Amino acid sequence: MIAYTASALRDIEQAFNWYEDKQEGLGDYAPAIGEARKALLRKFPYAMYFKVNADGSLVIACLHSRRDARLAKERAAGITEIPKPPEPS
Repeated sequence: MIAYTASALRDIEQAFNWYEDKQEGLGDYAPAIGEARKALLRKFPYAMYFKVNADGSLVIACLHSRRDARLAKERAAGITEIPKPPEPS
């Protein structure tokens, strides 16, 4: 599960509302592969692929932008097993 600070949640809500004011549906993250979504990292040429479920977000892949996204596609489809995250200490 991913935890958010109150400030981060306000930031997300403000960004969402700004885009929604421009066009309905624009504030949502668009699915990139099936139900998985993609977020590009700003300073590094990597993309994070993740799924959002009732418990929070699950990162399924972090791939270099020049790398074939097939691994993310396989993980999103359940073909490649996604290892469970380690238990918190």
